[in-house]
Amino acid sequence: MTKTKGVVIVLIAIAAAVIAIAAAKYNQRLPLPAGVYGTDPEVWTEVRLIENPQMAAEKIVNGAKQEVNKGVRYNASYLQIPYPNGDVPSDRGACTDVIVRALRNAGYDLQKLIHKDMSRNFKLYPQTYGLSKPDSNIDHRRVPNQMTYLRRHGLELPKSVNGSDKET
Repeated sequence: MTKTKGVVIVLIAIAAAVIAIAAAKYNQRLPLPAGVYGTDPEVWTEVRLIENPQMAAEKIVNGAKQEVNKGVRYNASYLQIPYPNGDVPSDRGACTDVIVRALRNAGYDLQKLIHKDMSRNFKLYPQTYGLSKPDSNIDHRRVPNQMTYLRRHGLELPKSVNGSDKET
């Protein structure tokens, strides 16, 4: 497995957990793991960061954890943002913004990566948004586009957790 694949696998694995913890923190009433953060969603312990992260994967994990600790509110609204390295205001975002920001914490600009790939291969991306060309303001913030980018670059995780099932 390449270093990049390992980084993305770590990122995807933590994204779901971070989003679930964030939802619990903000009283969405998702259960917290017993013994880890407590069972009372009203009592919150800050998510601890990895001290002195050296590897890209550690930086990505810390980037995602920082989103939980900042108290980001869900808002998937379309906004015009700079390119490259553009972002919506740091106090808001959607699940895809957790991934974008976590990767940026390790020096990867998913906005730029997806926009460049879509510019070259627009027809290979979902055509469900009524666009005739890529839009660097929003394309990287859409789950189907992130999935397509990762799949196109060999970074898709298996659909099963059963070790004998290699289907992706």
